[in-house]
Amino acid sequence: MKEVHSDDYQPGVGTYTAVFEKPPLVKPSVVAKELGRYKLERLRAKFTAAVETKDGALWAAGYRLVPEDVELKAGTTYALVGVVSEDDKGALTLKVTKAQPK
Repeated sequence: MKEVHSDDYQPGVGTYTAVFEKPPLVKPSVVAKELGRYKLERLRAKFTAAVETKDGALWAAGYRLVPEDVELKAGTTYALVGVVSEDDKGALTLKVTKAQPK
């Protein structure tokens, strides 16, 4: 991890940004555990990665992508923004809300 800083804090709600050298696989369950008594409402991610097709789905940096009003093409590198979710088996999904080709 390169750096972590607080973006905003209002009573009961903190927003933090962590910067990594390369896109990490960040699991909401791990972040929630580290927060201790604090509740994780959502985990937003922003990273740059190439989109690929695997088993009929779009993937980038280890996340299965679910485009939300965003068009993605395999073979293109994007700056992706979205919300990370994790299923009961630990598989990660990124609901993509913004994608800018790089």
